Amino acid sequence: MRLPDDILLRFAVCEVTADPPLDILSDEERARLDGFGSEKRRREFALGRDTARRLVAGHTGEVPEGVSLRVAEDGAPEVDTLCLSIAHASTDTFTLAGAVASPLPVGIDLEVVRPRRPDLYRYILHPDEYGLMQTLPHDHDTTQVLLWTLKEAALKAMRTGFRVSPKALRFVMPPFEGMAVLRHEDTLWDLQFAEVEGCFVAVAFGVTSPPAR
Repeated sequence: MRLPDDILLRFAVCEVTADPPLDILSDEERARLDGFGSEKRRREFALGRDTARRLVAGHTGEVPEGVSLRVAEDGAPEVDTLCLSIAHASTDTFTLAGAVASPLPVGIDLEVVRPRRPDLYRYILHPDEYGLMQTLPHDHDTTQVLLWTLKEAALKAMRTGFRVSPKALRFVMPPFEGMAVLRHEDTLWDLQFAEVEGCFVAVAFGVTSPPAR
């Protein structure tokens, strides 16, 4: 992905048989980890936090253990001076995590390319966007996953999550050669995306005003 220089990105992949990285988790995060019912969820959470701390530490010069990683009131991860977003997923073989940080709003999503309910696109897309299901150069399931990944990355950059409907974000530039643009109200979100280890990863960034009509 060709991200702007002020966006930091770190991506981690480990085998599902590997022990989750617990060494640099805070006491609060270890307590949260103990509350998860599945080992898959434990691995993803631990790898996501580990990846985010190492990303921020590489920028600030701190040791990863010294990075104060908090949970904001809206549920988003939060650090001092930077906007931060974390994503994670699991395939049959790997646990994957990604983290992005920037002085400006930024979001990342990571989704496994696998079959979903066939009408998922009706939840993701505004009816005017249904044509994307036929025009993008992927099969039905892959197209749904890509569009989901892009819209969720933007919702995470907005720090609303699905409190805002994905249908409220409209494609100005449909996905093409690893890039897309989404509009929400009067804001445009640039996106970069790629496929890694059977997953789509997308990063949303760059709040800009659309051109005057």
